[in-house]
Amino acid sequence: MRMTRLVATLAILIAPATAAAQMDHGSEMSGWKELDAFHKVLAASWHPAGSGDTKPARAQAQALLDAARAWQKSKGPAACENQKTRDGLKEMITALNWHADAVKREASDDAVKVTLKRAHDTFESFAESCMMKHEGMVMKKPPV
Repeated sequence: MRMTRLVATLAILIAPATAAAQMDHGSEMSGWKELDAFHKVLAASWHPAGSGDTKPARAQAQALLDAARAWQKSKGPAACENQKTRDGLKEMITALNWHADAVKREASDDAVKVTLKRAHDTFESFAESCMMKHEGMVMKKPPV
């Protein structure tokens, strides 16, 4: 009986981590290659930072900014190529510049998290409408 409870408890604890590990943030989700490339780098920075590990956010700050700039220079699918996306990209790149600057200044972990959160939240405010529902990931529209 004791072993059954232990196994059940472990299954409850491990299942969410396993599901998260199986999500492939690198796969094409939007049909816009540069958006998907940016999202892959963002996920690799954002998810560890959300758990308190800012090392990836620091190490990938310039790569994140470069991926955002490449995305901004590209042309996307008609459904995503609009003024909301273009304005959102500008705002997000401003936030990513702040993030990269915080990293260069060797700012505190809190400052790194705050600047990355601003970029992440801006991304979600305009890009999710371009992201398709993907197995294991359901994109929600931000509140209006």
